[in-house]
Amino acid sequence: VNLALLKVATPNADSLLGGWCPARHCTEYLNDGFYNNCRSWITAKPSGQEAWAEIDMGAVYQIKKVGFGSDHCGNYKDRSAKDFKILVAINYSKDSKDNAWKVVYDNKDGDMVNQTTYFDFNPIDARYVRISITKSNQSEVRIDEIEIYGGSLAVDPKSKLASYWGQIKILNNE
Repeated sequence: VNLALLKVATPNADSLLGGWCPARHCTEYLNDGFYNNCRSWITAKPSGQEAWAEIDMGAVYQIKKVGFGSDHCGNYKDRSAKDFKILVAINYSKDSKDNAWKVVYDNKDGDMVNQTTYFDFNPIDARYVRISITKSNQSEVRIDEIEIYGGSLAVDPKSKLASYWGQIKILNNE
C-alpha cells in the first residue's frame, strides 16, 4: 500500500514556484494520487540550494521503499533531481541536517531521476519522509508524486486515489 495516500498523510515543502498554484505545481499535488506535470510540485529554490518536499504519514510505519520522479511518463526531461537524499524521521525537524533525520538513500552524483523511480533501503520506522534535493538539471526541481511503501500492512487509503486514473497501485504485493 502506498502510505503517502493515507487519508491523514499530509505533504509539505520548503517553497513553491510562484504564480501557478492553484492551477498546477502545488504542494498538495505531492501525494494526490495523480501522475501528471500539471499535478506536480515545483520548488522556488534554484539548483545548488537545498529544496525539499516531504510527507507526514500521520503515524509511525515501517517503510522500505520510496518512489518519485520529475514526470511519471518521461515526457518532460527538465527539472529532474540529480543530487538528493531520502530522509526519514519519527520526530519532526524543519532542518534536514538535524539528528532527527536519518539518510536511507543518497544519490550523490547519481543519475537524473526523470520518470518515476523506486529506491529500496533496509526497513526503518518513520513518520516523516523527506526528499532533500541539492542539484538538478535545471534551476528548479519538479516532483510528480511521492510514493512510500512498507511491509504488509492492513491500511485503507480511502480518501485519495492511489494512482492516475483512480486505480490502486500495489508494488510487489505490498
